[in-house]
Amino acid sequence: MPASIAMNDTLHLVQFPGTSEDLGPPPNLLPHDASPSTLDPFDIPSSSPRPVLKSHMPQTGRPRHPVWKYFVRGEKQNRFHYRAYCRFCVEDDTAAKGTTPADDAGDAAGTSDPLSKIPPTRGVSGDMLKHLEQCHLCPASVLEELRAHTKRVEEQLPHKQRSIQAQQESTRQTLIQLWKATVSAGLDMSWTQDPRVTETLKLLPLTPTDMEAAARELAQTQLEKVKEGMLNSTIKGGLTLSINSWTTRSRQHLLAFSLMNSDGDACAISVVETALTSDAIKVHIRKVLQTLQDDNVCIVGIVADSLLAWAAASHVQTSAFPELLVVPCISMLLTTLMAMLLTSKDSIATIGTAIDLCAWCRNPAIQAVLPPGHMPQMPNRRDAISYVHCLASCLSLEPSMSLIEPHLPHPLDASFWSQVHALHTSLQPVAEAHRLLHHPTGSRTLSHVMYALGRVHQAYADHTELSPLLDRMWRLYEMPAIVLAYRFDFHFDPSWVAADAATIAAYFSTYSSRWFGTTTLSRVQDILHAVETKAFPFDCTRDYHDVSSFYSFVANSYPELCALCCRLYAISIFAAPVASVVRGIGYVASHAATRHNAKAVLPLLHIGFTTKAKSTETATLPPDVHRWLHAHDNQAHMLFTAAEWKVLAVQWKAYVHAELDAMPPSPQVPPDADSSADSTGNSPLLQLFATALPHVTLDDA
Repeated sequence: MPASIAMNDTLHLVQFPGTSEDLGPPPNLLPHDASPSTLDPFDIPSSSPRPVLKSHMPQTGRPRHPVWKYFVRGEKQNRFHYRAYCRFCVEDDTAAKGTTPADDAGDAAGTSDPLSKIPPTRGVSGDMLKHLEQCHLCPASVLEELRAHTKRVEEQLPHKQRSIQAQQESTRQTLIQLWKATVSAGLDMSWTQDPRVTETLKLLPLTPTDMEAAARELAQTQLEKVKEGMLNSTIKGGLTLSINSWTTRSRQHLLAFSLMNSDGDACAISVVETALTSDAIKVHIRKVLQTLQDDNVCIVGIVADSLLAWAAASHVQTSAFPELLVVPCISMLLTTLMAMLLTSKDSIATIGTAIDLCAWCRNPAIQAVLPPGHMPQMPNRRDAISYVHCLASCLSLEPSMSLIEPHLPHPLDASFWSQVHALHTSLQPVAEAHRLLHHPTGSRTLSHVMYALGRVHQAYADHTELSPLLDRMWRLYEMPAIVLAYRFDFHFDPSWVAADAATIAAYFSTYSSRWFGTTTLSRVQDILHAVETKAFPFDCTRDYHDVSSFYSFVANSYPELCALCCRLYAISIFAAPVASVVRGIGYVASHAATRHNAKAVLPLLHIGFTTKAKSTETATLPPDVHRWLHAHDNQAHMLFTAAEWKVLAVQWKAYVHAELDAMPPSPQVPPDADSSADSTGNSPLLQLFATALPHVTLDDA
C-alpha cells in the first residue's frame, strides 16, 4: 500500500518512502477568466495551502443542498465539513482588484490565492444560509428561492412527528391559559376534576404538576416584562421592591416580595412565612435586597402595604441601603383614613342600618316597585371604597322610600338619612383621592401622592383626629424627594407649593449627590432656570402625557435632570396587587380568609400577575352579560347583614390601631422653635402649600 491517510482536523496524504507515485500540485481549478457564477459548486482554487483530496467516507446519497450553487467549496475544515466561500463575495473581490490573467501570470510561480482575503463559511447549509441573508451582495431572488426550498423540505417532514409536536404545544398552551383563567376568576384549584366539567367543557383536568410548570414559564416571561424598561430605556430608572403581608386563617404570617416597574407590572420573587415582628421582617428584607444586588437588579425603592413592614424596611434602608426610597402604599393610607371614619361608634350603627336596607332592596318584591337600574351595591371585604358606593346606593333609594317602606320589617329611624348624608360627605375627600390615584388612564407617581394628601389634609384641617394623623402619614415620605417629584411634574402648577428656587436647588443637589455624584450648584441653577422659563425642550411638555417619557426625551440636553426624574418617577406608589390574585386577602390583613401557605402562594402569584387586573367602580347592571362572573367574584366577599359588618368593624378597628402603633410618633417641636419644619426637616403638610389646592380632573393628571 503506497499511502496512508492520517486524520485529525483535515485529511492529509502521507507519502511512504520508496514509492514511485509523484503527487504534484493539483491542476488549476480556477481559470483566470472564470467568474464565480460559472464555477462548479465543488471547484476549489489550485493555490490552496493544503493538498485537496476526496473524503475517504462513502457518499450517503443525500441530495446536495441548493445553497451550494452560490458557494465555492474549499479545503476540509474537519472530518465532516468543508470550508465554503460565497460566490458573490469572491466575484466582488475579483472585480475590485481588477485581476487579469496577465497579472496572475506575473505572480511568483502562480501562488496567488484568490480566496485568501475572503472569510470562509462553515460548509453547513444553516451557516451558509445565514451568510447569504447577511450578505449585501446576495440578490433577493436567491434568498426567496432558498426560503421556498426550506419551506418545502419542512412540509415533507413525517406528518406524525409534526402532529405530535403540535399537539404537545397545543396542550401546553391550553393548560397555561386554563391556569390563568382559574387564578384570575378565583376558582377552586380542583374545579376541573369534576367529571361533569371535564365532559361538558372538554377541559383537561388540572394537576399540581401542571400548575408548577405553567408557573415557572409564566414567571420567567413576567420577569422579562417587568425588567424590560430597566434594560432597554436610555436612563435606567430601576424597579421597586414591593412587600405585602397578611395573616391566614391558620394564623400564619406571610410576606410576599415582588418586583414592580413604573407601569404597575409585578413579578413575585419570594413568599416566606415569618413571625409578625419588626426584627423578623428585617431579616427577610435584607436577604432579598442582597440577592437582588448580587443579580444586578437595579432597585430604586421599597413600597410596603403595612406600617410594620414599612418600619422594618426603613430600618434596613438606613443601616445598609441608604440610596433607596422607602414609601408606604398609598392605598393602605387611604384605607386607614376610611377606617377611622367608618369604625367610630356612631358610624358602625349607621352603616349597619344602610347594609340592611340595601340587602332588603335587592329582594325581587322591592325591585319590582323600584325604577329600573336601582340594584343597591353591597360593601365587600376586599375594597374599602365599596362602603362609599354602598352609601351612595343607599342615598339613591331615599326618593323611593314611600314605595319601599311597606316591604321593610320595621320603619327607619328619623335621623337615619341625615346620618347617612353626613357620613357620605365626610368620606368624599378620601374617595376623590382614591379616584385620582386609581384612574386607569395613566401611571401615578409621587407627585400625585403629594397633591392627593394635600387635598385631603385641607379638607380635614378642622378634624381633630384625621388632621394630626395626616401629618404623621406625610412624615412617612421623604419630603424633599416628593417635593421634587411634584415640582417637575408638568401636570401640576408649581406655584401651588410654598417652596422657593433656593429650596428646590438644595433638594436637587442633595439627591443628585446621593444617587449619581456631585452636581455643581451653578449647573442646578441653570437647569431650574430653563425649567422656569420653559426654554427648549421644556416648551414641549404639552406633547407628552407621561412624565417619565418626557424626561427621557431631555436626556441629551439635561442628563442630570433626566436621571433624577426618571429615578423619582420609577418609584411605585402602590404595593403589588397580591389581594387580586390570592382571594380572601382584604383591607383587614390580620384576618385574611385564605389558608394558602407560602409554597402554594408563589405559583399563584406567578400565574396571576400575568393577567393585569383592572378594577372598576361602575355598577354591574342586570343586562350586562358578564354579571354572573361579577357576582361569582364578589358573592363570597360581600356583607349582607349588619351583624356581619359589626364583627368585621371590630376586627378592622383593632388592625388599624395596631398599624398606627408601628407608625413613628409626631416629633415634638419646642414652643420657641420655628413651626415650619420639625427635627427631621419635614414641613407640616398644611404649611407646604401656598394656596387652597383646586380640583384636578382625572384626565388632566
